[in-house]
Amino acid sequence: MKREKLGREAAEAALTGLDGWALADDGASIGRTFTFANFSEAFAFMTRVALTAEKMDHHPDWSNVYKTVSVTLNTHDAGGVTALDIELAKKMNRYFGAEHGLSNVQARRGPGKSAPASCSRVKLSPHFDRRTCAETRMRPARRD
Repeated sequence: MKREKLGREAAEAALTGLDGWALADDGASIGRTFTFANFSEAFAFMTRVALTAEKMDHHPDWSNVYKTVSVTLNTHDAGGVTALDIELAKKMNRYFGAEHGLSNVQARRGPGKSAPASCSRVKLSPHFDRRTCAETRMRPARRD
């Protein structure tokens, strides 16, 4: 993936499809805070992202305090936000949704906007489950 710095307008346009992420005032990075039910969920998320970041050779600046993970992404050698940052942010949003048993569509709703109370989780295997709902159809959430 290219490591060419995105202009402010391009970075803002790329963020329109990424719920929860915001461009820093100086336009040099993007950031988001993820909140989980507990420390174990937060740490599991960070572990999953760490493995992906290593494969991408692109590592986030982040911190963890109990159930909260704060993330800042930028590409240091490009001096700002690149397509690589956007790609990692998309993966993080997907992983965050999967940790909460949400489909990709639901994960884009953002924190605090969970599935209706009438939904239930159906465990299909150790790595795959789905939610079934009376009011809406939801795609299965794949757990890699």
